[in-house]
Amino acid sequence: VHGLNNEAITAITDCSVHCKDYNDALALSNDKGVEMPEDLLACKLQNPELFTQWKFPSLWDRGVQLDQHIDVAMHLIFLGVVKTCITMVQEWTKRRGKHAAFLRYVSGSLE
Repeated sequence: VHGLNNEAITAITDCSVHCKDYNDALALSNDKGVEMPEDLLACKLQNPELFTQWKFPSLWDRGVQLDQHIDVAMHLIFLGVVKTCITMVQEWTKRRGKHAAFLRYVSGSLE
């Protein structure tokens, strides 16, 4: 994931896993009368921060609308799309044993 450090990725992922587990257990409790797991309830009571949405940096919420600076977002998206396409083409040619031939063919064109 580009643009997020490992700490943020871990916090977002952990929160989503905890919330999904809790919501799944809650749905089972409401729909089928299954009791909520005690360990899950205790975890939520002892560590409520594990079940709250990750707080993104205030810098990301500047009061400026995306359409006011669309060129920045499109530039970053394009960089990601190009990088992903190049990686996918390289993996595809390597799996077929044609990577060296492909590099010779595009030499100079993609530099």
